[in-house]
This record gives sequence, structure tokens and C-alpha cells, in this order.
Amino acid sequence: MKFFVWAFTGSRSEAMAATVLDLSGPAEFSIEKDSEWVPVYSDQLVYKGDSIRTKNNSQLGLRILNENNWLHLDYNTELKITELEEKSGETRIIELELLRGRVWGHIDPLLLSASEKSQMKVVTPKATTHILGTMFVIEAGVAEDLVRVMEGRVSVEVTSKTENNKEKRTEVPMSVGQQMRVNDSNILTISGGGDVLEKLDTEFITSEWHLYNLEQFNPDEAAEIRGPLEVEESEPVGADPNITAPETDTVPELPTSTTLEPVAFTSPAAGATVGDKADDLVVISGIAPAGASEIWVNNYKLNLFRPGDRKWRYFAKGEFNTLKNGQNSYTAFAVDSQGNRSESRTLTFNYLGMADGGVVPATNNTSTNTTNTNEVTTVTAPSNDVMAPVFVYPKVSPFETSASKVTLRGTVDPSVTAVEVNGYRLKQFQAGSGTWKYLANADMGNMSEGENTFTVQTYIGNNKSKSTSVNIVYRPMDKVPGQ
Repeated sequence: MKFFVWAFTGSRSEAMAATVLDLSGPAEFSIEKDSEWVPVYSDQLVYKGDSIRTKNNSQLGLRILNENNWLHLDYNTELKITELEEKSGETRIIELELLRGRVWGHIDPLLLSASEKSQMKVVTPKATTHILGTMFVIEAGVAEDLVRVMEGRVSVEVTSKTENNKEKRTEVPMSVGQQMRVNDSNILTISGGGDVLEKLDTEFITSEWHLYNLEQFNPDEAAEIRGPLEVEESEPVGADPNITAPETDTVPELPTSTTLEPVAFTSPAAGATVGDKADDLVVISGIAPAGASEIWVNNYKLNLFRPGDRKWRYFAKGEFNTLKNGQNSYTAFAVDSQGNRSESRTLTFNYLGMADGGVVPATNNTSTNTTNTNEVTTVTAPSNDVMAPVFVYPKVSPFETSASKVTLRGTVDPSVTAVEVNGYRLKQFQAGSGTWKYLANADMGNMSEGENTFTVQTYIGNNKSKSTSVNIVYRPMDKVPGQ
């Protein structure tokens, strides 16, 4: 009883805390100065000094302050919160010790930018990773630590011994698209200034664990990666847009099992209307029955589903001819290890799609004003009263990425009647909606390797209002330093 009185009352409730979310399976936590491990629950708060661990059948997420700061603990992971403090002046000190396992993290730079004294670091057995506002993965293994950077920057600090048996600290800066291993065999190389940076490996980039987390923050990039994995385009460009899904696999003739339960759809809801004028993607998710070895959706076998997985996802996208305007139906079934299939289940929903398919013409990053020949009623509003455009994604500038497609999103003042990005007037923007979206696509020529500037210009009637710019540094995976 004393444990729970201390854990949930008193000064702990007034301190900075992290929130347990997305708990899957049984996990445990212990509080400072206590060796007892007890079950952890969703929405529970954990504080400085607490430790949390998952088992071989559990995962969980930790939210720090808000939904933009997220840590996801994989199976068999143990993490201790060494420091978690918010001082006056918005100085935040966060120190975590990853004893074993791996953590996927997304930390908003705004968490640490309010004060120069703010810092966040993750200590592993062989290194200390200083987080600078980024998307990353850190692994603590038996023989080595591994750090991966998908967005932003980190700095990895490694301690070695000199000939005089003195400690020498070496910091290695890392940026987007890089990974670094730290083990007994390369510590001297690191301390001597040798190059140990590697390119992010494809197996990790396409792993279900990474994609599951990535889609929480950048669903378009996740869909871009999943596209070739989950949907093979069997129709040529310009094919009938009413095709619901390409039949890329031949469905085998299988006996129906009397024991294998059907699949269950969890999202979207049956009969729902989903999407808006800015969407070209619907994630269809569900629960697999126990004993499922395969999941099929609209005659396509999900390549990323593995025997024993309980969750599955299918990405319906207009670009792949697996999503159309209006009513869409998706039929799914499971197959067990003996080759028996379950009964099929069908989900039907309505999709409000993009009128022109969401294609953004190439602009080569040049600003050319478009001429509107239609008469537009000028809205009179003092310029000072109009809000400047705001970038919701990306939030930082410069923003570094290795993705060939980046969807810029943002908000504008409700009085804005038109939006241009680098001179291209957004056809899907609706006056008064307050939101906009633009696809920067290297394959289409409106984003190139290196630094790109994207300027959002708003209009009220025929008059220019306010503008905001963001810089995106695009480094293709085959050009990432350290190769």
C-alpha cells in the first residue's frame, strides 16, 4: 500500500511527468528507491526516477508535455527517467537511460528551443545521444548501441580511455538519413576522428515498427514507403480512376477453416464518410485472428504482415488506383499456417477525394505570379489584422529530409481567398477554410537536391496579403554523408 500512496500522491503530482499511451500487452514500472515492479496502465503518469519496462509481448508509448513529443518502447525494452524537470523560464532538462531494447522517438524542436539551457539526452551502455529536435531510433544491445536519425540532428558522445588512462569524450554530429554503431571494436576509431557513419539500412526503413510510428507524424512519407510494398500498380498511368484496387495476386483456392475467426476492421467505420479535399490516402486497419499467417485485402496479400501479428494495415491511395471518389469496398480474409482461409469480411465507406488527383505541377522553385481573369470581390481588411501563413509541417527551418516527397501543410487567416506556393496557386484551397496543403516532389521537379525555399503567399481578393517561407534541405538516400 505504501508504494501506491507514494506513487500517486504528494509532490509527484506537481512535477513534470510523461504519460503512458498506446499500451499493448502487459508492461511494468517501478518508482525511485523501490525495487518492486508493478503493472503499468494507459494514461498513467511517470516521473523522474521511475523506470518502465516492456516484455516480449508488449509495447508502449510515452508522451512528454504534448502529442508532438513521443517515445515508443519496443518489446523487451527497459527505460529509466533519470531527469525530467521544467524550471523557470521554460528550461527543460530531460535525461533518459536506455538499459536495453530500443526506442523510437519524435521530439519537437520547440520542446527544447524556449531556453538555451534546455537539453535532452539518452544514455546507453556505450554512448550518450544528445537530442536536438528530431526523429530518431536508439537501440541498446548486448554488444553495441545503435543510433538512427530520420529527421533533424543528434550528437552522439562516446567516452574512451587515452594512453594515460584518462577519459576522452568525442562527439559525433549526425543528421538525417544516417546511422551509427558504437561497440568495443570501433570506439578507438571514433575517438580518433574516424568515419563510422552509415546510411540508414533499407530493412529498417521498411520495417513495420518504423512505419507504424512514422505514420503518426508523417503519413505521406509512410505511404510513400509502403506504396511499393503494399500495392503494386498493375494499371498504366491514366487507367480507369474507378478501379478500386489492382488485382496484383492470384487468390489461391483454399478450404475454409471452421476454427479460424474472420478478420475485424477497426478503421474507418463502416458506412463512414472519410477524407476531405486535401486527402489522397485512407489507412484501413484491422485486427487479425489468432493463428493468422497471412492477410488478404481485395485480392492482395499484405507483404508486411507476419505470422503472429495481431494488427494489420492496408493503404488505399488514389495514386495507386486503390481509392476512388465515392463509395469504396474492401474485402479481407485471413489464412492460417495450414493453408485454410477464414470467412471474408467487407468494409464499405465513402471517400471525399481530390478533384484533380492532387497533382501539383512542377514549378522548379521559381516564383511566377498567376493571372486570375475572373472578377474577384476584394475583401477590405487592414493588413495588420491578417494572420501570416503558418507552417504546421514542417515546423522547423531548415528542415532536413531524405524523402523525395514532402507534404507541406499549414494554416492561413480565415479571410484569405487564395494561396500560392512558389507562384503556383493551390487549386484545392477553399476560401475561408483556413488550411492549405502542397506537395513538394523531387520526381516532379518542384524540389531539388540541396536547399529549397518554399514561400506561401496569401491573397485577399486580388490583393497580396502576407507570406511565410520555409527552407527544406533534400538529401537523397544515396547522397547521405557517411557512405
